[in-house]
Amino acid sequence: NRLNVAEEAMQATQHAHEIDQGVEDLITAQLMLQSNMRGYLLTNDERMAGLFQQGRKNYDEAFSKVKASLAHDRDQLRRLDELNAGASEWQTGAARAVALNANPATRDAAKEFPSSPAGTATFVGVSKKAEEIKASERAVLAQRITGQTEAINLADLILLIGCGTTLVLSIAIGVALKRGIANPIVILRSEEHTSELQSRETIS
Repeated sequence: NRLNVAEEAMQATQHAHEIDQGVEDLITAQLMLQSNMRGYLLTNDERMAGLFQQGRKNYDEAFSKVKASLAHDRDQLRRLDELNAGASEWQTGAARAVALNANPATRDAAKEFPSSPAGTATFVGVSKKAEEIKASERAVLAQRITGQTEAINLADLILLIGCGTTLVLSIAIGVALKRGIANPIVILRSEEHTSELQSRETIS
């Protein structure tokens, strides 16, 4: 019924929102990793190195949450795994740069990572894959809403047809009843008129 369709639409919308937000959280965690790594390479502040390590844990938590939300969709899980593969590759290189930066003798080598292909192209690939996941989820949601809208419209049409049929049937019954009542009255009046004429003739 209409309530079930509306509830399904609301659940689908909420699920799509959860996926979208989860992917945003994942990318935010990855951006924070990049920011903390660059901050450490620039300032040599060990607190930034600590934030980088904490950021990896935040990323893992965000990834697990999104993966659980996408457990029903094999294609989306594939995209998420591809995203994670790129992110893990970048994080491995970034962690190596952080480790190199801890030693003054290797800091120059550490500072090469952010502008290297591994430090740029891989990160861009992660962002693109995230957009693919969100776009696919939105497309699925749009299809569901379209199908549910069509179902509601069909239900309305069936209801309208049913009401129209009921109205026509009611009119037909009313006409039949009217005729059924009117015809005996006409016959009765005709008989009364005939009887009255016969009585007058007898008196005459």
